[in-house]
Amino acid sequence: GGSRGEMQLAAKEGAPESRAAFARAPFVWCLEHERALLLHNVEEPSAVLAGDRGEVTSMAALTMTEVNSCPELRRMLSQEYGLPTCVFTHTKFVGVGSLRGVVVLLDPQLKDVSSQPQALCPTSNEEAVAVTAGAFSPDASSAIVGHKNGQVVLWDLSTRKVAVVVKDVHSCPVVSLVFCRSSWQYALSADAGGNLLLLTFTSTLGRRGYQTTFLLGQSSNIGITLRILPLPPAPNQIGQGGDSICLVALCATNATVLLTLHPTVQVLRKMQYDTTESNPAWVPDAAWLRLESPEMVDNAQPQSSDPLLCIAFGMSLHLMRVSFPKQDSVSKEDFKISLAHKYRWTAPIQSMVALNESLLALLDGDKMLNVVQLPTPSEEPKLGPAEPPAQLTLVHSEDVSAWSLVYHTQTSVDGSKDARSHHGALAVFRGRSRTLYICGMKQVWALQIGRWGQYVEDLVGRNDWSAALDIFLALRNGSLPPLLDFPHALAARRRAVDSRTTQVIQSYLVSRLRPDSPRMEARQMCTTAVSACIEMCLWSVLYKTVFECFKAAGHINVYCNTLEPFIVNGRIPKSQMDSEVLSSILQSYALPLEEEEHAAQQNSTQGNPSLFVDCDHCPELFPMARRLQQLVLYVEVTQLDLNLAIRLFTQHRLWTALVHVYCTLGDYTSPLELLVGECTQLTKRCMTKAQDDLASGEDGRSLVERPLLDCLLVRKMFFFLHRCFELRCFPLDVKDAPSMVHPGPKSIIELLKCMLRPGSPLFARLLRISPLGLFMALASLYTSPSAGHVIQSQASADGPCILGPEYHPLTLASLFRAAEESLDGARRQAAEENNPLPPNTDSEFLWFIARAAPRAKLNLPRDRCQQVVEHLLATRDALATGSASSSSPSFGCHSPEEAQQLLIGVLMAEEPFANREQREEFVGKAVQQGFLAAASWIHEKHGEFDRALDCRMQDEKLREEIFEYIISRLAERAGDGECEGALVEATLQRLPKLVELDAERCAVMICEQFANAADHGSVLHRLQGFPDIELQYLETLLVRKKRAHWKDAQEHQDFFDRHVVRYVELLCSHSPSAVLPFIIENEALPLQRCLEMCRRYDVTDASIHLLERTGDFPLVLELLLGDYSAALEKLHATFTDPKEQHRTALARVLKRLNAAAAVRAQGEQEHSKDPNESPWWEGLHDAQRCSELLDHAYGLASRNSNIMTDAQLEDLWFGLLRRTVRMQEQVASPAQRATSKRHAGLVTALEELASQAMSGVLAYLSLPRSLKWICSEFGASRLGIWRGPVGSILSGLNFQLGLLCAAKAVAAQDVVKPFSAVKHRGSRGVRISPEDVGAAAPSGRGRRGLNGGGGSSAAAAAA
Repeated sequence: GGSRGEMQLAAKEGAPESRAAFARAPFVWCLEHERALLLHNVEEPSAVLAGDRGEVTSMAALTMTEVNSCPELRRMLSQEYGLPTCVFTHTKFVGVGSLRGVVVLLDPQLKDVSSQPQALCPTSNEEAVAVTAGAFSPDASSAIVGHKNGQVVLWDLSTRKVAVVVKDVHSCPVVSLVFCRSSWQYALSADAGGNLLLLTFTSTLGRRGYQTTFLLGQSSNIGITLRILPLPPAPNQIGQGGDSICLVALCATNATVLLTLHPTVQVLRKMQYDTTESNPAWVPDAAWLRLESPEMVDNAQPQSSDPLLCIAFGMSLHLMRVSFPKQDSVSKEDFKISLAHKYRWTAPIQSMVALNESLLALLDGDKMLNVVQLPTPSEEPKLGPAEPPAQLTLVHSEDVSAWSLVYHTQTSVDGSKDARSHHGALAVFRGRSRTLYICGMKQVWALQIGRWGQYVEDLVGRNDWSAALDIFLALRNGSLPPLLDFPHALAARRRAVDSRTTQVIQSYLVSRLRPDSPRMEARQMCTTAVSACIEMCLWSVLYKTVFECFKAAGHINVYCNTLEPFIVNGRIPKSQMDSEVLSSILQSYALPLEEEEHAAQQNSTQGNPSLFVDCDHCPELFPMARRLQQLVLYVEVTQLDLNLAIRLFTQHRLWTALVHVYCTLGDYTSPLELLVGECTQLTKRCMTKAQDDLASGEDGRSLVERPLLDCLLVRKMFFFLHRCFELRCFPLDVKDAPSMVHPGPKSIIELLKCMLRPGSPLFARLLRISPLGLFMALASLYTSPSAGHVIQSQASADGPCILGPEYHPLTLASLFRAAEESLDGARRQAAEENNPLPPNTDSEFLWFIARAAPRAKLNLPRDRCQQVVEHLLATRDALATGSASSSSPSFGCHSPEEAQQLLIGVLMAEEPFANREQREEFVGKAVQQGFLAAASWIHEKHGEFDRALDCRMQDEKLREEIFEYIISRLAERAGDGECEGALVEATLQRLPKLVELDAERCAVMICEQFANAADHGSVLHRLQGFPDIELQYLETLLVRKKRAHWKDAQEHQDFFDRHVVRYVELLCSHSPSAVLPFIIENEALPLQRCLEMCRRYDVTDASIHLLERTGDFPLVLELLLGDYSAALEKLHATFTDPKEQHRTALARVLKRLNAAAAVRAQGEQEHSKDPNESPWWEGLHDAQRCSELLDHAYGLASRNSNIMTDAQLEDLWFGLLRRTVRMQEQVASPAQRATSKRHAGLVTALEELASQAMSGVLAYLSLPRSLKWICSEFGASRLGIWRGPVGSILSGLNFQLGLLCAAKAVAAQDVVKPFSAVKHRGSRGVRISPEDVGAAAPSGRGRRGLNGGGGSSAAAAAA
């Protein structure tokens, strides 16, 4: 089809571009036209929330913490009570201990001492000892204070007096104190010695007393208890087993222990730390994490109410879930603790406190105080690969290295190590906000963590509503931590954020939106509110609160216009759309559409007259209509006011939207009837206008299919039918608009019943509008697999046929009969009314038969089939006549290419030829019309492969595909020997043309396909004129040896014997280098005939090998030496007078020879050679030939050194060396001496060859004979080339002389006698020296050997 650029043109009825693109591919054009009208980009309002853009993603841009010192407290402590030592808190109090035993109470609101300072001052010197720990009772009535001397004091806060003093219980400083029940009566205390006690305070007649219960003593497994952590109380109505048993966690130096105090003291679990990679300075800490209010409990998570015990050791944080399956359980067996999460920190953690259930304050070894938020727990277990562990979110970080935080030095129970404990330096005041108090050695600091609610209130107070909504969106998406305001669980947090957002949006609109608000301001407010609601899925707020506010203020159009882009872009799910809002949007279009239509009509009558003025023909005049039609595709149709929608769409001719609404509701006949009625009127108008133009000569086009060509609504109607019959969405695909609804099988049934049922006038009305459009749409039922499946399912369904009993069962064939009879009925009606059908009706019906016949398997009468064939054959003439007689474009569906494909399909279904004469007549017409594929198919069907190939060779496109055609037909007819043979013979007869077309593809086809399917003898006979292909074919059969080529091994051997000599001949002429490997691999060859071929084509290496196998060494030497002489002459000519094609290779060879000469000149005769280095002769054929002949000689001598005589070996190597040296003398003669680079390279090359020949002389000939021959042959030579060879010969002779002398000395010695002496001595170790060999007393030699012998004997033996 046409490109999208063509489709997006303003398709007016007179535009030739539109008609041409439509004619090439009608339904493709229709789809692209709908896309151009409906898929224009709609931009959302620019004021999108920053939270959605990712700008509010961290705490770095926000200020949620505040750090202040306590100056009045510092002054008071320095002047009166001594420096601070620890800090402890309550929901009402903050206490700071001092060196003089005083506890100063701070005002939580001031975060400092008040104007009337309050302090717990000791009354005696014994109590005026540094405070090391403290705690307030849960009921705020008492405070318990521990001192460095081990004394524990209970204070009455109402009177600020000492109630009880506990002495002689702890003998060392108190480390931790805590009240373990809801009143002041029970407390736990731990000291630096590792002891843990339960203190029970009593009150009798106003007198306070106490009792002590020893719980734990010194233990190396547990160590020293650093912090006592009773389980925090649960929120109202949320209970757990740990609350009833008074669960307490002990954070000690070596382990964390969980124990119960009620009804009895019982240790539930002891968790020791992994100290394999720990540092002695690491100090553990722990904290309980528990929900503080029932509103923050997520009912979707059953374990959300279970407390978590956070244990810090080193750089690891472990979150342990503590649970009791039964709420009233007190049994140890029912207690469960499991690892919920594990996190890593960047430095060792020294102290830790919890601000709420998910917010922690960490003091690490880098002296950084960090407030961190735990990651949000996942709500559902995720399948698939494990995700990387979530990281802690840093809320605030403060450098406290200059604050000198207080600490206690803790010595282990065994006294092996000391560690600093900062457990008394941090405490959290839990008020409306959270304040973390940090105790330094000189003063105390307060770090306050703010709340999001207060932060948002400040933004609202500054009228920055958009930023406030940004905060809520980021909190909902998890970009910001929940901190203190919102639950940690994601679902509960989103519910809480949604609730707060709803309040803010309502306040925002109520306070700012007014009836007289400017439109731009109202639009900005609407964009802010709508964006927030959509991002947070607050549909009820969007459709109720926001909608009602803008409706009450009289800005409903602003609301509708703002909401519409979000709908079109798919930001609002269809299931969440509101009917009242959608109705308001539709109503907002009523007036603009009327104004737009009026303006378009005025434009058409004044400056741009047009026959059709609507959204399809003049899209640039109807932007509002296009926008509304696009909107309808994305809304939930069932939520629309259907009466309003249908009335609005019909009134303003928004046919696409109207059809989409009906289709979504499952009604396909109503829109068709509406479109037929409208198109009938438009057709009359179109034909009247066309006849007038034709009569006046203004338009030379014919009247055929004018409505379809000129009226886009007619195209849309048949496009609708086509999409329904193919079970595809109208008007767009799902990939274009995900909200499109697929038509079901019911759509086809309803439309067929409406169109083809006897008595229905719809078929005739459609036929009068456009026979082409009608029969193209009906053809979709036969070309679409989905439609065929629907018709097939109707054939097997129970019940009456939808078209009447005469068509039962409904099949593709009976459906064709119904269409044919409907056409006959239309003809009869036209005759009765004297109103003829369109002139192309019969022609289009024949095209319909051609499309339906192959799939429906119609039993057409022979005359009808002949009529269809003749009509298809006449397509090319009809198109030529039509184009010559009128300017109407030729439809792509009537192109000669498709006509030929349909013609083959009709012939496959039923061949209309009664005899051979009729078939030949058809073939002649097909060839004449250019339907060569159809003619080829007829010939192929009747086994006439020669004529089929001739037809294909006449067509350029078929000629390019002829090799694939032959291969596919061979595969289809595998096993049919007659057809295979006929096709192979026909192919071989046309071998010259095929080779001319593509020789390479032809060779591949013959070698790969014919080797399995043809008579090899006949193939080879045909290939005699094509030696290259013949060589490849023989190689396929002889070398590759595939079993599929032969019936048995004997058949293969017979073929090998008959054709191997021809194969060797082809190798010699086309690939001489491959002859020798083939001969070596195949021993059983006719040697004489193969030798003749090798001698004829001068393949020396193969000839030498064959002569060697016959034993004719004189002839081998003659061939080898002759070839070597010729090769030397060619080498000389190449260097002295090189040809143009050799110059590049010669330059590279000269470069390598110069490098070799430089090495030789430096005297480096023995130098390491790179194995990857190229040989000096690479790329120069003549030099390579010389080196290869020397290699052949070396191989000949090595294989036959025991067979060849000495004279033959001398003739071989002396002959090679003589010829090389003579060439050196010739080059060195004054007549040829030159100073060019090529001459120097030639000298070096000959030196390399002489060295290679000399190595053979030294290896296979007698050295004395070689020396004598050199002296006699080259004694008078003036070349300075013999120093190295002669030196090698003399060295070899000297080595031989040494070997002879050594052999003579060994032969003169009795080598058996020493070993006999060893055997005589048995298994004892002995040392034998040469002097001992001739001694007479074996025992003496043995004793001397056992005693170590002499130094001289040992040295001699070693020598």
